[in-house]
Amino acid sequence: MEHVKNAIILAAGQGTRLRPYTDITAKSLLKVHGKPMIENIIEHLYAGHIYDVTIVTGYMHEKFEYLKEKYGVNLVYNDKYMTMNNISSLYAVKDLLSTTLIMDGDQIINKQELVRSYIHCSGYTCYWTTKRKNEWGLSTYFGRIVGCNREYAEFAYVLQSMSYWTEEDTAKLKTILTEEFLQAHSDKYWDDIALFIERDQFKLNTFIVNEGDLQEIDTIEEYEEINNETN
Repeated sequence: MEHVKNAIILAAGQGTRLRPYTDITAKSLLKVHGKPMIENIIEHLYAGHIYDVTIVTGYMHEKFEYLKEKYGVNLVYNDKYMTMNNISSLYAVKDLLSTTLIMDGDQIINKQELVRSYIHCSGYTCYWTTKRKNEWGLSTYFGRIVGCNREYAEFAYVLQSMSYWTEEDTAKLKTILTEEFLQAHSDKYWDDIALFIERDQFKLNTFIVNEGDLQEIDTIEEYEEINNETN
């Protein structure tokens, strides 16, 4: 078992699908339940005894500055967020990777147990669905991730953004994330590294949760619906 030493929250994106809300604030700072999404994440991380938290910013990065004083988090600015996909955000913090939790900042954690203090393997949080969803779907074999369909998930596990990485596997990520690799795959998500581009280098397991334990806010409809539920 390895103790999870730190957490990386990726929050550099422009959130174009949430405009006009994101015209005035960064996506991860939009309020749900009266609180910015990223504060929900930080508070759950601290409650789970993960105190070393780094947020990768980009769009409207200055609006995240208050989090340093309020929570004592670290901020790292990704100056490539306009021209590259979020693989550049992981590159910006590659030297911080250890036994690490990585997740996007546009999430709501609804169950504290999702935050793990110890892990025995690398893997992704996911939930089972029988319905067709416009999400990445995982193929599994006895709990091991053996494939991924980026088009949809149906009778499959739905990939969620919260993932855990052992020190051995983050060492591989650091090696792969060279400047040359970044330039060659600038249009990719960082998750593409272990799920597609260099799949053979990683043995990833599933951390199974219930649907709704972790909610991702991608669209105006999702954002307005979750806020209407709380009114």
